[in-house]
Parts: sequence; C-alpha cells; structure tokens
Amino acid sequence: MSENQRYIELHSSLRFLVITGSDDDFFYFSTALKKLGFNNFQHLPVTLSAVEYIKVKKPEFIFCQYDMEDMNGLELMEELANRLDIARIPFVIFSSEADDGDMALMKE
Repeated sequence: MSENQRYIELHSSLRFLVITGSDDDFFYFSTALKKLGFNNFQHLPVTLSAVEYIKVKKPEFIFCQYDMEDMNGLELMEELANRLDIARIPFVIFSSEADDGDMALMKE
C-alpha cells in the first residue's frame, strides 16, 4: 500500500451522501448501494449548499457527480479539502464525460 492509499471500513450503517444533478442519477446510485447492503444515504441535488450541508449532516462517504451546473465535483472536492473540519471525508467523483486531464486531477 502506498502512502496515499487508505483503507476505509464500509459498514452497513455508513452514512453516504450522493450529490448529483438529477433524480435519475440518484436513483441508480441508491439502487446500487441498496444491492450492496447499504441503506443510509442522502441525496443532495444542488452543489451551492453542499459545504454547509456536509458540515451539518456529517456524511461518512461522498459520491459526487463531476458535471453539474453550478459547480463541478472537482471544485467541490477542492472546497472541502480547504476546510479542515470536513477535509477527511472520503470523496469519489463519477463522470461519464470527463477527459483525461480531468481524470488526472480527480485522481490526484
């Protein structure tokens, strides 16, 4: 395991936050999470209030769509990384349209 890799315990009561631009995307994610045995997840359809929402609700894991209208997933991840109180929440960005440059930034 490299220095940048960490193991995350995925217990069935893990509090997920799914940030997407559409209800359809949330439906697909929630269906997949249910099939994996997880039932504790919230949907946040807009990113403008995401930082405040995350500070209050304290999710344990975040899935965020990359391509949204108000702010993209990478911008949100950077905003969270600058806030020490919520910077350690595991954050996964998903996209069907990101280019190689975007993918490299997401991985970093």
